[in-house]
Amino acid sequence: MRVMQVIVSHRGWGGADHQACTLANGLAEKMHSLMLAPQGHHIFTRLSAKVQGVPLTLGNGFRPQLILPFVRLVRREQIDIIDFHFSHGHNFALLVRRLLPRVRFVVHRHNVYRPSRGWLGRYKFLHSGIDHYICVSQLSERMLLERGVTTKKISVVRATALAGDPPRDRPQQKKKICHRYHLDPAKPLIGVVANLIEPRKGYGKLLRALNIIKREGVAFQVICCGEGDDRAVIEKIRADLNLQQEVHFVGFVRDIAAVLGALDVFCLPSVDECFSVALQEAMHARCPILTTDSGGTPEMIRHRYNGLLSAAASAEELAANLKLILHDQALRARLAANGKTYVEQNLSAEKMVAETAQIYRRLLGA
Repeated sequence: MRVMQVIVSHRGWGGADHQACTLANGLAEKMHSLMLAPQGHHIFTRLSAKVQGVPLTLGNGFRPQLILPFVRLVRREQIDIIDFHFSHGHNFALLVRRLLPRVRFVVHRHNVYRPSRGWLGRYKFLHSGIDHYICVSQLSERMLLERGVTTKKISVVRATALAGDPPRDRPQQKKKICHRYHLDPAKPLIGVVANLIEPRKGYGKLLRALNIIKREGVAFQVICCGEGDDRAVIEKIRADLNLQQEVHFVGFVRDIAAVLGALDVFCLPSVDECFSVALQEAMHARCPILTTDSGGTPEMIRHRYNGLLSAAASAEELAANLKLILHDQALRARLAANGKTYVEQNLSAEKMVAETAQIYRRLLGA
């Protein structure tokens, strides 16, 4: 079997990119695995030597001039399965479907965006050319079912893409990370790993919550790891709230496990999250979790067991949970231990790869 993963546009390095990379690397141990992604994408630095990487930028999926080069590539490589990631990949799949009748088309649903109820949404999601949908959460599955996609065309495979094991000596690691980014190792360190997208990733809400606890005299410092087009917008909110000394944006961080191993609290304030890989990585690194009840997150996080959940729209509730988790060391220890256990018992890259490969084989009648 010869399988190609497709990422059509350059969005930085998010959980879905990490998952697609993990999937391609894992499949390479079982079959021919190829990754198509935009030129310069971070994914090419993380592919194993067994994965064939092809740089090609398909943009928003509506670039007819790239149809023939794409079709020639698929035919030359004798691809059996194409797995399109993100909605733009879905768009491009519809452009090339008729030219590749023998190839099976899969669309990976990483997000919780509700498909349009108009004719375009019906056409896109009910098109017979899409052979199967792989959803990374039950919420994403429900949204497809609501739009009329049949159950036999949908599978749920939990997104999993864990970083390497973090350092075991957290106090020493915190000193190293604080030295790297010129922070104070004596202050509690809160970490965020999310692309700079506002309001989707909830940075504005987090900054408002931090402003609340700062005015109440709570000491903290925050390191935000990620890139994105809304950095200037988010930095302006930080300046307006006078949080420049407390909140630090450090861009893309390659050794994310090292940063996670230094945190006192991991916070993901998203208002739209499907099944966050960043949360999984943080639990794997024994970070106490503070997040929101958005999207598919409650499928993974149970309030006060392996994390604290705040209402997605409430900066005040997020502030209250920030104060609670920063002031209660026993709570942090319990959340961290239970989070680690949850990941070990429920999530693994090997399981994700095996389940996905089984879906591919079934589509080919193998």
